[in-house]
Amino acid sequence: EGFVETEAKEDIFMCITEDERENMKIRISVVEETEAPILNGEKLGTLEVVLENGEILFETDIISAENIKRHDFKTCVEKVIDLWFNINGEILDFIRI
Repeated sequence: EGFVETEAKEDIFMCITEDERENMKIRISVVEETEAPILNGEKLGTLEVVLENGEILFETDIISAENIKRHDFKTCVEKVIDLWFNINGEILDFIRI
């Protein structure tokens, strides 16, 4: 299990009255679980700025701010092999000195 860094797809800029500011709520809806791979920019939910009467002032997607690779058996073996060769390469360089 892990976490995904997220961000709003669009910045929020609004001209609102003092009354609207006092009576607005931010409603966030995101998927509770998802599986890798997750691509940077992939939609994971929505963000809404809503008035007390239900009027939606602003809505945007919540998106992934990073790529998450799938960690299955094949990718784990590839990581181990890559790490092993990198370590052995460093050891060989150290022995040559």
